[in-house]
Amino acid sequence: MKALTDYFTSDSNTELSISDIYRVKVLISASLTGGLLLIPFMLTWGLWSNFSNLQFILLSLLIFSLFTTPYVFKITRSIKKSGIYVNCVSTIIIIVFTFFDGGLFSTAIPWFPVLPLFAVFYSGKKYGLAIAAVLGTYLIALLAMHSIDIVPPSQVGGIFLIIFYTGSTLSAVILLLVLALNYLEWQDAVREEIYQADKAKSEFLSGVSHELRTPLHSILGFAEILKQQYIGELNDKQDEFVSHIYTSGEHLLQLVNNLLDITKIEAGIVEFIPTPASIQIIINDCVAMMYETANKKNIELQCQIDDGKADQLVLLDELKIKQVLLNLLSNAIKFTPNHGEVSISAAINANQLIIDIKDSGPGILDVHKKAVFERFFQVNNENSNKDPGSGLGLAISKHFIEMHGGTIELSNEEVGARFTCSIPVHCPTPA
Repeated sequence: MKALTDYFTSDSNTELSISDIYRVKVLISASLTGGLLLIPFMLTWGLWSNFSNLQFILLSLLIFSLFTTPYVFKITRSIKKSGIYVNCVSTIIIIVFTFFDGGLFSTAIPWFPVLPLFAVFYSGKKYGLAIAAVLGTYLIALLAMHSIDIVPPSQVGGIFLIIFYTGSTLSAVILLLVLALNYLEWQDAVREEIYQADKAKSEFLSGVSHELRTPLHSILGFAEILKQQYIGELNDKQDEFVSHIYTSGEHLLQLVNNLLDITKIEAGIVEFIPTPASIQIIINDCVAMMYETANKKNIELQCQIDDGKADQLVLLDELKIKQVLLNLLSNAIKFTPNHGEVSISAAINANQLIIDIKDSGPGILDVHKKAVFERFFQVNNENSNKDPGSGLGLAISKHFIEMHGGTIELSNEEVGARFTCSIPVHCPTPA
């Protein structure tokens, strides 16, 4: 079969995908199997009538159409056109054959379910439904023709009719099994193709992210030197431009880091290293890091930690929790108007660490509550025009929280939005 597949798929101007090659393999195997299964019936009808009756001629044409279908593909390079060819020819021949072979009592009736399945696989659902509709209409018409007795009687009777029916049914079942087995192989090929494409995408993004980080660090380093005026004083305009360079560089570095994180998540290579850590220290560090950003918009950044559990150590991956909190605080500050409020609170209730981050911004529509945690989704808001972000922060945060065995939820307050992270105090290490 591999040699046949290689022969019929060679000499193509366009390279076929893995899934298309398997579809061609199904086309070849099903056509050859169907033709071979019909040969005994054709020879039987031929011997019955000295190779001259209509049934013999029709079966010969049907076998010819099945055997030539792979060549139609080789000429047209189109699986769809090949499927339309074999299905249309087969449908016409089957309709004529059954009419002259006893109508609803014809031995070809068991083949009727095969044709629509052929059409669906090769040409799509539309053609499959069209073939099914044609055959269904024809069966209803046959029933009507039987009632007025215009259908020619079957030329086969007695024990031969039973043998023909049994053989025809077994042949149809064998062909359906061949189709089913090949269909499963094709599905595996499609999954493998998707996996390879996803892997290539992840490797590309990971490689690009690594390559971008090195020059970005250099840009930020030189911008920092200029900003600190180590090599000479800057006038106000120059200082403003250097600040813009540094801020934009930091933003771009954050986008690159997010891309690198999401590719690692998709590849399943994110390290999870839980260690005992103080949630108070983690939150205080995050608040200190975001203080200047909030101060630029005159936003009051509040912090509240349960005094009774402030010193308790919690088993978690400190770097990932910090990244989650910085993402949530950054979003809260970005979407909160000037002179607004952003608060972060933490408490331990029933062996659950609960962290709430609230803002006084416009909130998030209910229809977007689930979508905000999807990759690359962004809520359109006038406050985010200058810093649209990558749409990856919340997706990464959700994954990191789930790595701890926890959950992250979004709810709207009377004013603003509220993100609640719930993490087990003694979280399990994920497999």
